[in-house]
Amino acid sequence: MRFKVIINACSPVFLRRVEEVCAFIDAHKTLFRVNHYTDAEALVFYSQEDVEEQLAEKLPFRKIKLIKLKHYQPEPILYALEELEGQNPADLYIFTGDLAGNELAVRFASRMKSSSLVAVEKLDRQQGNMIGSKKVYSGNLLGSFHFIKKPYCLSLARGMNRIETSLPRQKKNINYFDYSTYNDERVPVQCREISKTEEQCFDKAQFVIAVGRGAGNREAVAHLERISRQLGAELGVSRPVVMNAWAPLNRLIGASGNVIAPDICLALAVSGSPPFYYGIENSKLIIAVNTDKEAPLVKAADLVIIDDYKVIIEELCKLIVKSN
Repeated sequence: MRFKVIINACSPVFLRRVEEVCAFIDAHKTLFRVNHYTDAEALVFYSQEDVEEQLAEKLPFRKIKLIKLKHYQPEPILYALEELEGQNPADLYIFTGDLAGNELAVRFASRMKSSSLVAVEKLDRQQGNMIGSKKVYSGNLLGSFHFIKKPYCLSLARGMNRIETSLPRQKKNINYFDYSTYNDERVPVQCREISKTEEQCFDKAQFVIAVGRGAGNREAVAHLERISRQLGAELGVSRPVVMNAWAPLNRLIGASGNVIAPDICLALAVSGSPPFYYGIENSKLIIAVNTDKEAPLVKAADLVIIDDYKVIIEELCKLIVKSN
C-alpha cells in the first residue's frame, strides 16, 4: 500500500505526534508492507525560519517534503496538499492525532472526494476492504468502519503508543516547497504562531490536577489553575467544565480530549464518566476527592478522600509550602 504521513510542524509538540505515527506504522507493518516506519514518505508543514536543517535531521523518514508556510492555517495546507498530491495521490494519508489532524484529514478527503475517518486506533483489511477501528459511544465500544473510496484519509486517536524514533545513517531524499506567499482572499487571516501555553500538552506532565463540574463556577476553576501552577502541576478538566465555558477546550481530558498518563492524577470534584476515565486510566496513581461516595471515579480510583475538595487542596498547599 502506498501511504504518506502529514506532519504539522507548526505545532510546538509535533515530534511527539511523529512518535505516535511511527508506532502506528510499526504496528501495521504487514498491512503497509514496509519493514520500518522510515520507509514512509512525510509531507511536513512548518513556519519558523531557518529550521529546515533541523527538521530534516530530526524526522525519521527517508523521503521528506518540507513545505514552508507563513503561519499555520488549514487553507494553505489543503491547497498545497491538493496541488502536490492531486494528480498522483497515495492510497492512504495518515494525519496526526490532534485537532489540526482531525480537521485536515476530513477536509482533504472532501477535496479529493474520498473517504475519511478520525481518531483511528487500528487498521485492518477484510475481503479487500480497508477497515478502521475507533472508540464510539463515549469510548465504551470499539466501532469498525469501511473506507469506501481512495485516497483514504485518517487521523490517529489521541494518546496512542509512542516510540523513540531514530533513522539509520542513510541518505535522505528531501524536497523543499515554499507556500509562504499563499493568499486566499476568501479566508480572513487572523493567525499567529501557536505557543506551548496555548497548545497545552500533558504528554510529559508528572502531576495533573483534574477538575470536574463540582468545582462550581469559572472563578473556582481559575483559582485551581493558579494553584496548579504553584504546585508544578498541569490543570485538566472534564467535559461539563468545558461546556460551561469555565475552561478552554485544550484542557479537556477524556475520550474526545487529552489522554494522559502522569505519575499522579488528583481528580477534584469529578464524577468520573467512562469517557473521562478513559482519559486518565493510564495514570500511575489516581486520587479522587469527592463528597459523593457513589461517584463512579470514587469506585475506580487508587486512593479516595471523601471530603470537600477545597479543604483538601488548601491542606495540600500548606504541606508543600512547609516541605519547601
